[in-house]
Amino acid sequence: MLGKNFINILSDQKLAKYNYGFITEEFLKSVINDFNKIFYLCGPPPMMDAIEKQLANLQVNENSIVKEVF
Repeated sequence: MLGKNFINILSDQKLAKYNYGFITEEFLKSVINDFNKIFYLCGPPPMMDAIEKQLANLQVNENSIVKEVF
């Protein structure tokens, strides 16, 4: 559904074709060239909270952040 608009990053496994590590502001700036988009967050609540703060630091409107909550 998201196609090329999906970035998968793994924190526990290093696998070919996937980014590895934690999502940081530097990582976001390196893979996103326009922060005036809709951002969809899915994952453990502490990770989503951290990314939401990073996006806020990058001037992303809070209404442009969609979080999947389980």
